[in-house]
Amino acid sequence: MKLSKRLETVASMVTKGNRAADVGCDHGFVPIFLVESGISPLAVAADVRLGPLSRAKEHIKEHRLEEKIQEQTIYTHTNSINFKKTDVLYLFVKRVFDFVSSLIVSIVIIVPVAAIALVIFFKDPGNPFYLQERVGKGGKTLKILKFRSMKKNADQLEKYLTPGQIEEYKREYKLNDDPRLIGYKKSGDGSKCFGARIRQMSIDELPQIIYNICILGNMSVVGPRPILREELAENYTEYEEVKFLSVKPGLTGYWQAYARNNVGYDNHERQNMELYYVENKSICMDLKIIFKTVGAVFKKEGAK
Repeated sequence: MKLSKRLETVASMVTKGNRAADVGCDHGFVPIFLVESGISPLAVAADVRLGPLSRAKEHIKEHRLEEKIQEQTIYTHTNSINFKKTDVLYLFVKRVFDFVSSLIVSIVIIVPVAAIALVIFFKDPGNPFYLQERVGKGGKTLKILKFRSMKKNADQLEKYLTPGQIEEYKREYKLNDDPRLIGYKKSGDGSKCFGARIRQMSIDELPQIIYNICILGNMSVVGPRPILREELAENYTEYEEVKFLSVKPGLTGYWQAYARNNVGYDNHERQNMELYYVENKSICMDLKIIFKTVGAVFKKEGAK
């Protein structure tokens, strides 16, 4: 297919409302898009929505983008699309595994989940569950279900935290000694109170298996940990955001399993670990992360 013909195909498909996926920018900062129909990518071209088709052709010729257009892998706001059929197979196997494994685990944990909910209610009266808003695949708002490990109104930072603690929280979105945890009474309780215990064992994440992975399917067993929208904007570049949001967030992930909270945003290590998974994801890697997570939870490695 000639380049001009490819551009015409892209132009016609975009006007029909098909998905146009962001590949990146050329040297002139003109976005390049891939138009997808079904499983197979049909064509890639400069963003025809920025102007007439002739302008798109001019930019491709001027900046020698023919080579870039043929790149094997692209990252989008909605998908990570690879020209290889193995990627399609991976996504299919991953979803089947997510559903089957989460269904089995949900049946096993339903009674313990109910018991834990009662314990939380008696320790700190109120709804033992809460929906926490995060950013999901493609930038969509994701509401994850968790056990409440903190006291009621914990989002009112000024009520529980000192100015220094607020600064630490806004920097890392974690605290070494969080007074908002259920059962916290004095300094140092942040690692041994009831709220801290259920976090260290990742018990607070159990409802996500039933609600987010099994029922809704908007999370996976393995993937980057779901984070706040402002957390994403503050710690990732625009290009990194595109990659981060190209996969479903996970119950556990490469950063969660191998570093948990021992690695933070300050030196860009956490970002590098999350993006490393996105770029190298595979069935083998997912299984390694799952086994590593089980070991890390029982050893309480890096838990906060």
